Amino acid sequence: MAGCGVYSVRMDPPPAVRGAPLALSISLGEIRTEVDGRTVNTDATTLAAIDADFVQAAEASGAFRRVLPRGSATDLVVDLERTQSTPPLGVGRTAYLVLGGPLVLAPGVPFPWDYRVGRRVVVSGVLDGTSFQLADHAGSWDQRVWGATFWDGRRIDPLREREGEYVVALTQEALAGRRETFVAFAEALRVGDVESAHLLSVQAQANPLR
Repeated sequence: MAGCGVYSVRMDPPPAVRGAPLALSISLGEIRTEVDGRTVNTDATTLAAIDADFVQAAEASGAFRRVLPRGSATDLVVDLERTQSTPPLGVGRTAYLVLGGPLVLAPGVPFPWDYRVGRRVVVSGVLDGTSFQLADHAGSWDQRVWGATFWDGRRIDPLREREGEYVVALTQEALAGRRETFVAFAEALRVGDVESAHLLSVQAQANPLR
């Protein structure tokens, strides 16, 4: 955040998930972004940064046999949906605006912006060139950005704050909720059993995670 006039960014921590590592490789797949209900373009620079964050966080988790860059041939592929919304003014920020009046627009007067950041991961296994959806999981977090001025809190991308950690945490939650499915897929992958992989996908989609 250096040089962008942001005093602090506060948000809920990503969930802590622990489990035995899977003997499967993983990479990011498709990435879709929606801001305030509108689909927006995710530029190549941002895609590369998201991918680098994911690789770093997934490697640090120790949950996978290998973590490879987006577009690589891997056993598991994680498609990512990113959402950001600006909730209505809360009581605290409304009072701040009323009491501060025109002063909140003055240089050097800090101002808080609130966001709701959401992500959904869809984890698919890949066998013999075919993708089989095995799990999906979503989560959302509140975020407050204190800018050095009224405008500074709008000059950052809320979705990029610790993004890799959140995506990997959601992915691990999806895997933990379907542990038996992914163990069975690893076996299907080992023997090249496409029929079993397909059946696992059908069963997973018929019984979504809660």
